[in-house]
Amino acid sequence: MSIESSPKPKFFFFRQRGELGYLAEVSLIIFSILFAFWVERWREGIEEDDRLKQYMTEIRVDLDIEIETSRMNLYDCQVDTKLLSRILQYAEGQQKDSTTKYRSSFLSVFYRGVYRTFAPTTIDVMTNNGDLELIRNNELQKALVSTFAFRNEVAKEYREFDRVTEETGKVLFKDLQLSNWDKYKPIASDLFQSSNTTAIFALDRSAGKKAFTLKNYIEYLEAAKKKLAESGY
Repeated sequence: MSIESSPKPKFFFFRQRGELGYLAEVSLIIFSILFAFWVERWREGIEEDDRLKQYMTEIRVDLDIEIETSRMNLYDCQVDTKLLSRILQYAEGQQKDSTTKYRSSFLSVFYRGVYRTFAPTTIDVMTNNGDLELIRNNELQKALVSTFAFRNEVAKEYREFDRVTEETGKVLFKDLQLSNWDKYKPIASDLFQSSNTTAIFALDRSAGKKAFTLKNYIEYLEAAKKKLAESGY
């Protein structure tokens, strides 16, 4: 009794059929592969669009926070400038209680001159993780990157202003510890000397540069916010 073996399956390229059949099967396989790639790319595109929308929402928040904070800092800077101008008037020693006003005005400037730290922005995050290319509008991308990069200039002026403020304090109050400055009662002859006036002038110039930089930064922020809105985000 003979055992018949079951016929082995044949792949399409071993089957006896016409060239059109082979072409149809090859075309179907190629189409299936391309379709799978297209579906995957379509899915990735949706995910990228969702990420971009979330990023843009966060960038709008960043811009609003930076504008509001910078305006407040500019106001403080303008107050400092006014106080420094008054100090120069008090230095003439013609007004009543000039020494007390001189000292209290400077301490107001000093204690407000605390350097501000800059937390990473959404643009910084996108740059670090490679998602910056999600912003396909090149003009918008450049505007956002350059605007937030200008914060480095703002930070530079903050550091310089704080350095000059501290140096001015050392000139005015000599070798006293910082904790004792608000308790020190200088006499007019010590406070109204030319070296102190020179130091106040230097601090006033630093405050002016800080204010100028902040004004420019606010303009850049508002322009970036406008461009973001015009781009549909």
